[in-house]
Amino acid sequence: MRRRWREMSDEERRQAVDDARVEVWQLQWEAHRNFRSATANACMFFGLIAAFNVFSGGADVPAYLLMIVGGLLGAASYVVKDWRVVAIAVALVAGGIVWVLL
Repeated sequence: MRRRWREMSDEERRQAVDDARVEVWQLQWEAHRNFRSATANACMFFGLIAAFNVFSGGADVPAYLLMIVGGLLGAASYVVKDWRVVAIAVALVAGGIVWVLL
């Protein structure tokens, strides 16, 4: 491998480094997108659980409403595609879960 590297021209080395950087950037972007969608899916899941509990006569209606709004924001984050929307959704869902646990 060393011999082959030495036989490469400077332009070929630059191109190889640029190709590697582009590949790493693409993998990082894909991981970023997957994490955002998984977080939004979790918010929607807890929002659905909260909606079921509201309609089945749960006692902590304000907490369930927080979780429902968080789930709706999680769903909206697929359209808006912004981390601030996902962060607010997570905060609302976490607040609802803490409220129910207290």
